Amino acid sequence: MKAEELIRVLVVGVLTLASGCVQVRDPMQPNHQDAAFEKLIDVYYRQPNVEKVIAGIPYVVTTAEKNPSVIMPMSGLYFGAVSKSLDKRDIWETARNGLKAKWMAKVIGKALNGMKFSDLVGDNPETITPGNLDFFWGYFLATGDETAPRMVITRGGMVFPENAPIDLTASAAQWSAISMGKDHPIIKAELEKFAMNASEKELCNFFGESIPDPARTLLSRSALARIEKALANAKKQAK
Repeated sequence: MKAEELIRVLVVGVLTLASGCVQVRDPMQPNHQDAAFEKLIDVYYRQPNVEKVIAGIPYVVTTAEKNPSVIMPMSGLYFGAVSKSLDKRDIWETARNGLKAKWMAKVIGKALNGMKFSDLVGDNPETITPGNLDFFWGYFLATGDETAPRMVITRGGMVFPENAPIDLTASAAQWSAISMGKDHPIIKAELEKFAMNASEKELCNFFGESIPDPARTLLSRSALARIEKALANAKKQAK
């Protein structure tokens, strides 16, 4: 799945993927359930509402039946939501009981059993896949935990395998981090830290031949200068 599609499915909520193509519902016929759930998850870590996110489970399950690509981001979202509200264990247990969607029941169960984000994803960026990116962003929107965007950005700064002509996971990580950074100061801060501390090779891997315009609006002058220096050095070495 393209990074653009990943973010749109997760954040916008009004798109569906069919046969690898993005299809937008008729804007003249808005789906109010889509809009309500979009609003809920877009601010969730800042305004958590356990009752509403539980009430959204039937909608999410039905959507996943039609579009399985939402399973990973929604797994991250619900794992994070449960993890941050273990004081409401009883209502989560009630919500999980009788769920026919095994993936949803499983992810709620893992969080209720005390599993941590690190238990599920490990700490090796080489193992990150596009599906992991979906999970990370869902988890972030539920928790605001900077660990998730930090791992995404780290993966965007590498090419794996090292000699791969194209690394789709890295491309998705790069685009999604910059896109999400526009609306989330936590991600913007992680991008700034990366720009100020990463090696020149990592900066070149992440930003490519030139800094994308959206990134220029997010980063400080010092960070942009450091990236531009790295890109210029890379061009000199390539001659």
